[in-house]
Amino acid sequence: MEEARFEAAWSQYCSPLARYCTFSTGSRQDGEDIAAETFSRLLATHRDIRPEKTEAWLFTVAHNLCVSHHRANTRNRRLLARMTEHRPESDGQAWSDSSLWEAVCKLDERSRLAVYLRAIEDRPFSEVAQLMGASESAAKMSYYRAMERLRALLSPAMSDSTASRAGGIADVE
Repeated sequence: MEEARFEAAWSQYCSPLARYCTFSTGSRQDGEDIAAETFSRLLATHRDIRPEKTEAWLFTVAHNLCVSHHRANTRNRRLLARMTEHRPESDGQAWSDSSLWEAVCKLDERSRLAVYLRAIEDRPFSEVAQLMGASESAAKMSYYRAMERLRALLSPAMSDSTASRAGGIADVE
């Protein structure tokens, strides 16, 4: 898409598209992210979109991204509900430590999901990424940051044996 046409579409449709996405997702940040992704796709498209069809194309893409966002959030909420309702069985691993489990529950939603899928369900990062609706590298980073946060939350309360068990679950492939 040529630069002048992109700039014209941006100035004309950026605000209405962001409002639509914010309304659809219920979150200003998510709405703005989806609107930005929509314009990113417009910029990257190699198809020639007729000027009179630009608005319809933008809102169709934004709608599809909002639907995907809702599906991912629904899936994530179900997984997080399983995590908070069902503490992993004590099988000699670090999850039998109640202070570790309580620290996991203090993490933000995305971090808990990454920890749950990777460390508790022992899923490969490719699956973790797919379920989180992220790239594999973003899933690894979420998991890594969650493990760093867990270490920070647990550092004063951890004994040496608990710290070594918790450190073992932080390995990233």
